[in-house]
Amino acid sequence: MWANVHGTMAALSHPDDPVNASWSRVRWWVPDLERSGIGMLEHGDRYVYGAEWLRIVRRLLAGERTTFHGKYFHVDDFHLHPTGTHRTRPRIYLGGESGPARDLAAAEADVLFLNGQAPEEAVTLLTDVRRRPRHGLDPIRFGLAAFVVTAPTQREAAELLDYHWELNARDRAGDGDTIDRFSRDTDPASVMWQRLRERPHIGPNGGTAAGLVGDYDTVAQRIVEWHRLGIETFMLAFQPFEAEMQRFAAEILPRVQVLSQRAEVAV
Repeated sequence: MWANVHGTMAALSHPDDPVNASWSRVRWWVPDLERSGIGMLEHGDRYVYGAEWLRIVRRLLAGERTTFHGKYFHVDDFHLHPTGTHRTRPRIYLGGESGPARDLAAAEADVLFLNGQAPEEAVTLLTDVRRRPRHGLDPIRFGLAAFVVTAPTQREAAELLDYHWELNARDRAGDGDTIDRFSRDTDPASVMWQRLRERPHIGPNGGTAAGLVGDYDTVAQRIVEWHRLGIETFMLAFQPFEAEMQRFAAEILPRVQVLSQRAEVAV
């Protein structure tokens, strides 16, 4: 599991509000599991482990006195002190696309993160997760990972994307395919890696498969379209990082704000 890893991401509904959160992943990274002494559990058992862990930790972080007995964890009348004063508990983010991952997100997480993918794929996943029972939690929210490739014109953006593909080809010629290299140390049953192989893309976690490629107006429009589907938080990658982040802030965000305001007026 990854937890209590604090960072800042952009929430479209509150772009100036840093997201301070607990990020949880039911791990498939074999070296870390072996070094921790946990060992690699089967895919389904990892989600049992993860569900128990989150069920305990979510309640402890909220200040509840907790007793729990499961397959992997046993806790008797345990509580944390002191607890946070400015929020009930950290927001819990979870990433995954398999059936067990969707069940776990619906049962324990606040936000489910999607890898970059086409909107028509994502709609099926979002609809499926929304219909799963929440057991007293607020409605689940969604985030998306994406790699942004943008330029003043479509032609320049296409040339920039071609350049990234050239760099990708050089990397493959030198170090081999990234997914192949990662797959050697991960669970072959991981749906994430299976899906990433099916989606040609540049960048991490599905990257350009999310479609944030094109001129400034196109990328801004696609972000707004994602938001209409229910994506509220975007975890974006850029290359080169600083220069492209500055370009995004100067050119894309103002367009997104204008489009969002127009959409509100139209409603």
